[in-house]
Amino acid sequence: MLLSVDKLGLVADGTAVLSEISFSLNGGDRLAVLGVAGVGKSLLLAALAGRAPHGAVLSGTVIFGADGKVGPELGKRVGALAARGELSFDPLRAIGPQLGPTANAILVEAEINAAQAATFPAAFTIGDLRLIALARELSSQPDLLLIDDPASDLDL
Repeated sequence: MLLSVDKLGLVADGTAVLSEISFSLNGGDRLAVLGVAGVGKSLLLAALAGRAPHGAVLSGTVIFGADGKVGPELGKRVGALAARGELSFDPLRAIGPQLGPTANAILVEAEINAAQAATFPAAFTIGDLRLIALARELSSQPDLLLIDDPASDLDL
């Protein structure tokens, strides 16, 4: 089993935002969490990635893989892309150095000309930055990929 979630709950500022969420995923499984704005989808993904808001109280069990690791201990085994993942780029630095030594391959995967590695984020569309951020997460070949609002700002 890749991920097992049992009775996950999250209380923020005294309000129960998530309650009794349970599911499991095996390798190759896909899960979509749908709902109207403000019901806690982003908080669920943050909790699963070990990035719950400061002061939030979590309950339940989240087990990743056979070793049962959760949160920051997962390292590169879990990729996470926030709803506004394009904001993870420093606007004062060219995109290539922010992507590291595999910048060209990441750009090509995002269907961006690798010659644009010297370009600053402001020159890209929000959709292009979102694709670059997604390609960056995929380049680490995570076992589990958590994507918040996956179609946001993409021309699909």
